[in-house]
Amino acid sequence: MIEIKKFFTQLLNYKGYMIPVLLFAAASSLHAAVRWEIYIIVILQIVFFIWAAVVAYRGGFVLWPAAMFGILLLLFNSGSMLYREYNLHSVTEAIAAGEILRARDLIESVDSEDIVKSKLYNQLQGIVNTRIEQQTAELVSKAGAELKGNNNAEARKTVTMILDFDSNNKTAAEMSQIITDREIAAIEKQLSPEIFAGLKTLRKNIDLLIRKKKFDEAVKSIDDFVNINPGIDKSSVIIVPLVDLIEEREKGAELAKQKQLNYKRIDDALSLYRKKKYSESVKLLEEVLNYDRKNSTAKRLLQKAEAKLHKERTALWKNIAIIAAVLAAIGFFIWRRR
Repeated sequence: MIEIKKFFTQLLNYKGYMIPVLLFAAASSLHAAVRWEIYIIVILQIVFFIWAAVVAYRGGFVLWPAAMFGILLLLFNSGSMLYREYNLHSVTEAIAAGEILRARDLIESVDSEDIVKSKLYNQLQGIVNTRIEQQTAELVSKAGAELKGNNNAEARKTVTMILDFDSNNKTAAEMSQIITDREIAAIEKQLSPEIFAGLKTLRKNIDLLIRKKKFDEAVKSIDDFVNINPGIDKSSVIIVPLVDLIEEREKGAELAKQKQLNYKRIDDALSLYRKKKYSESVKLLEEVLNYDRKNSTAKRLLQKAEAKLHKERTALWKNIAIIAAVLAAIGFFIWRRR
């Protein structure tokens, strides 16, 4: 305790010593405050520590409190890296347990460029991708058998699982449409003759309005139909396809083109995510969902990117507050010693 007080007293009385020590402390604080590569921060620490050490040696000053501060924050950063490495161990455990979706989520959550470039990471990613392809193929076969047996409820669950593995699976999309058509047919059988006649008229009107490119009127005709039939809303399986049809025809070829570009957008967004550029990743994923709001891959990655962005912003302000408090405490101590 006496040496610590002596250390701060020397900082107060010798500005030539205070400057390199504060610079060393600021460089050390970068371990907690920013996401730079660790070697950059360590180089800054070494430069300012050597400066402080030379001044301390010549003036007989106490240096170890500053050194301990730097070492503790270095250990903090190293611990964070070890935690990220542990994620790969968690991936291995998830694969062994057959939890492939969890393994994929853990693989995608790794945001260290060094780990992403490692041989182990690439091996695990290859295993996960292979397992996903295998399970997707098994589920497609299962869903096909369920459709043949007219087990629509189970087929819908299986198709949903397929799309969880691969949101762009064309076979699953076709099966989903078959199931939807069957569900629509089942609902239509339960409608009263008056409502069914109104639904048929609605479909004809929408086709006519779409051909005339009167998309707003087509949307309004759906709203009018829903309003006069309280038992049916816009989320109903008999209404959603009509809404999608209007949107698809309104945006036309551009929508189809943008959906194709979404493959590249998602890859770019994942790359940005791994580079810790969460804000840019979020913007790109929101663009994907603007053209394909049902894209589960984009939704999943967007949720992760937004969580990381929120955590990063919270941590930034927290670290700013901590550093400001430390600097204020040092300033107050120096002011009191005057």
